Amino acid sequence: MALRCLLLRPSCHLSAAARVAAVGAGGDRPVARHFSVSARRDGVAEVLQSVASSRPVLAVQEGIVSLHDVSGLPWWATVLVTTVAARGLVTLPLGLYQSYILAKFENLRPEMDAVVVEIKKEMSVAVRKYQWDQKRAKRVFNKAVKKQMSELIAQHNCHPLKAGLVLWFQFPFWIGLSMALRNLSWALPARDAAAQLVRLQLAVGGVLWFPNLAMPDPTLALPVLFAVCNLCAIEVGVLSRVQPGTRLQRWMTNLARGVTVIVVPVAAQLPSAVVFYWTISSFCGLLSNLALMSPSLRRAAGVPLSPSQQQHPYRQLYENTLRRIGRR
Repeated sequence: MALRCLLLRPSCHLSAAARVAAVGAGGDRPVARHFSVSARRDGVAEVLQSVASSRPVLAVQEGIVSLHDVSGLPWWATVLVTTVAARGLVTLPLGLYQSYILAKFENLRPEMDAVVVEIKKEMSVAVRKYQWDQKRAKRVFNKAVKKQMSELIAQHNCHPLKAGLVLWFQFPFWIGLSMALRNLSWALPARDAAAQLVRLQLAVGGVLWFPNLAMPDPTLALPVLFAVCNLCAIEVGVLSRVQPGTRLQRWMTNLARGVTVIVVPVAAQLPSAVVFYWTISSFCGLLSNLALMSPSLRRAAGVPLSPSQQQHPYRQLYENTLRRIGRR
């Protein structure tokens, strides 16, 4: 498989010296382009190998093996418990914190609007008094608004960047656990007796239609199920919006849909352990999105009320889904 060759055997490509010699011998554009593509491919392989053998990934790898050995769970259950624990104990609380920050920021809108109105009045006086042209007035106005907004946000401790904690944690963790499971499935990076033993355990540690976690799912059901769970999580986010999405939001949503579909053939080449983790993680993400809509959970977590919060979010989600289906 091309992906496995790329990730595991960078030596299957031409060496740098051989490629340079080929370019010197041929001298035509196609060979030069091949050199460029091969160089980029080798660069990607080196980055992936560096990440896969990094200390954080190896620490996660050792943690998964320790959990399996101590708990006595089969490997499929070990992956399941690890994923659910990470989602439930870390990602969900971070999601509630994200909702808390965004609700506080949204509740600042009336105060921000009042500040803008006041600055406009002051600017009108300053323009007449100092004879500012439109360009200078606009520059001073934008600077004053930015300063006042920053002070308000700092005062209420609700900077929107704090809402990105979920992504900042979730993406590195997703990469680390994916690489750790990939290493275990392919007996990497040491390829010693212990690594081979874990690989053999994974080969018989699956469940249902994927008994071999060290090999790709031959039925392709896992990659498709992963895509379905991920797309459902995306659609829940779209259908739960109170207002129509902005142009940027629509673009990001379509990008997420496209990436999900593109990843399916990649997932079809990866060990079932990795894709099983992706599927469970996406399903937990779907449940997390639904849970974060709950007014009871939000109140229990101290998330303040905001104009965009719905009193009956699940009913609204159901009605929006019916309208979406009806349009088709």
